[in-house]
Amino acid sequence: MDGHFVNNWTFGPCLVAAVARTLRQHSAIAPPICDCHLYATAPQDWVEELQRAGASLFTFHLEALGGGQCSPQGAWPRSESVVKLTRRIREAGMAAGIALVPSTPAEAVEPYASAGDIDLVLLLSVEPGFGGQAFQRGVLPKAAYLRRRFPDLHIQMDGGIGPGETVEAAAEAGVNIVVAGSAIFGRSDERRSADDMRQTIEAMRRSLCAAGQPPDKSAGGQASGEPREGVPGGRCSVLA
Repeated sequence: MDGHFVNNWTFGPCLVAAVARTLRQHSAIAPPICDCHLYATAPQDWVEELQRAGASLFTFHLEALGGGQCSPQGAWPRSESVVKLTRRIREAGMAAGIALVPSTPAEAVEPYASAGDIDLVLLLSVEPGFGGQAFQRGVLPKAAYLRRRFPDLHIQMDGGIGPGETVEAAAEAGVNIVVAGSAIFGRSDERRSADDMRQTIEAMRRSLCAAGQPPDKSAGGQASGEPREGVPGGRCSVLA
C-alpha cells in the first residue's frame, strides 16, 4: 500500500526481502512462494525492486493503470500499458497477477486472461486499504464466472475470509487460492486457524470431485501440468 492508491501504508521491498529470506530458510514449500499484492498507483515502478527482494508473484491492480474502464461501446479493452507491465513482470522471473476491487466486473480482466498475459486473477472480497472487514458475498459470482470461462486460471480471493463458511463459499465458487490475515494473525492459536481453513478447503475439494469436477484442473495439478513457478499449485492454497 502506497498511501495514494489507498490511504493506508504498509511495508516495502526491504521487508519483502526479509520475508523472502525467512521463507527460504524455514518454509516447507520448495521453492517458497513470496506473494506481493501491490495497492499502488504506479506498480510499474516496483518490478525490479521486488524481483531483487525475492518476490515470486507480483499482482497489481487493473484500476491503477486505467484498465478497469469499459469503452462507450461496452467493450473491455486490452490495455497496452497493462500488457507491457505483465511482460516486464514475467521477464523479471515472477508470475504476473491482476487484482480487481469489488466494484470492477470480472469481464474487465477477460482480455488479459484470454491472451495468456497473466497467471492469476485476485478478487478482493473487501474494499481495499484496511484489514478486518466483513466478507462481501457479492464477489462470489465473479469467481464462478471466471472459473467457467478459464478452467486453468489461478483465481485468488482476499478479504474477510476465515475458517468455515467464507472459505467454503470461496472454494465452491472456483477460487483455488485464498489469502487470510485477520483470520490467522492475532488469534490465540494461529496454526489451528490456518489448519482449520486447510481442512475446510480439502473437504470442499473432495465434494467437488465427488460431484464430477476434475481434480486439480484449475490450479495446474495433475490434470493440466505443473503450475508456473511463483504460483502455488494444488486445487486450493492458503496464503497468510
